[in-house]
Amino acid sequence: MAITTNSELNTAVANWLSRSDLTSRIPEFIALFEAKFNRDMRVPQQERRNESFSVNAEYVSVPTDFLELRAMFITSSGTRYPINQMPPSQESEFYSSGTGVPRFVSVSGHTTADGTMAFRFAPPPDGTYTATIVYYAKLPALNSTTQTTNWLLTSHPDAYLYGSLLEASIFIGDDPRIPMWKAAYDMAMGSLNRSASRSRWSSTGLAVRPM
Repeated sequence: MAITTNSELNTAVANWLSRSDLTSRIPEFIALFEAKFNRDMRVPQQERRNESFSVNAEYVSVPTDFLELRAMFITSSGTRYPINQMPPSQESEFYSSGTGVPRFVSVSGHTTADGTMAFRFAPPPDGTYTATIVYYAKLPALNSTTQTTNWLLTSHPDAYLYGSLLEASIFIGDDPRIPMWKAAYDMAMGSLNRSASRSRWSSTGLAVRPM
């Protein structure tokens, strides 16, 4: 059976578990795998680019699918220059007061009661600037209605299957199949990492030069 949609993945996990009593739990196992993937993986398929990000205050909320910043550039008024990343403690040290064109940025951590992450700019902007940001984004979480598939399920369904089975193993306890699932999962993730590395570096034109 092909595994190309959320429904097919749920069916496959149920088939591999051979447990009819876990149907309602399978979406939890899938969600736990997605959370683990977001913590552990950084591959080119996760990269997103926003060319109209507004920098208009010292603290600006990160995109809702944000995981990690790769690069940021001010692009207002036809100019283009980088906003360099800096640890929050060092940022406060350099710019404790005043405003201007932002030159540094950090991810400030939780700044509101609901745990929203924010970019902190130094110096705080003296107006509104347009920026391009490149960042790693969360894996789009599967569901049965609005997100029935995503890039990982399309390209590496085995990673989704074995990752979800491993999360299920914590719930079901001792099972002789767990080592097999773990080996298959490690192989799938290794393949994903190798594929990501090739896609990022295969076109760089690197060559060995004679001395």
